[in-house]
Amino acid sequence: NLGIANEIVRGLIRHGYRPAKRKPVVLLGWSGGGQIAIGAVTYLTAMTGDVYAISVGGMLSDDVGLNSVKQLWHLYGTKDQLQALGPKLFSGRWPAKLQSPWNRALRAGRIDMISLGPFAHNGKGNYFDMVTKLPDEERTYGEKTLDTIEQVLTSAGLLQQVLLP
Repeated sequence: NLGIANEIVRGLIRHGYRPAKRKPVVLLGWSGGGQIAIGAVTYLTAMTGDVYAISVGGMLSDDVGLNSVKQLWHLYGTKDQLQALGPKLFSGRWPAKLQSPWNRALRAGRIDMISLGPFAHNGKGNYFDMVTKLPDEERTYGEKTLDTIEQVLTSAGLLQQVLLP
């Protein structure tokens, strides 16, 4: 997690980010990338300031990074059985584990679960399918995913803040 955080900071700096300015950082991860993002949050927060995360179909555990994330938006599809395994496989996501990082962040309102509708993890109808149209919509699955990410960042007042430099 520390190695990933270091690489993220190096990439940010390469693209004009200045850690001393403490601008918020938003991490976006798909599938396992959502978990990787959460794992890096603890270290990134120390290096940059506020860190937000967007998980797209991520299989998320109850990682300690949830203690530091400013906000996590978990976008998921109702047909995505892979991301649906997270709450079953990771005991820290079970309601009985009241003191787990996941349940503390959830109670604090720092986790938003956002259903995108009948999205699959892979193949036709996945989060980034830019060909297949959603039922009863003009947008593709991928367009809805991008629109939702934009809405999340806009409603949080982050869209303009996180643009570099």
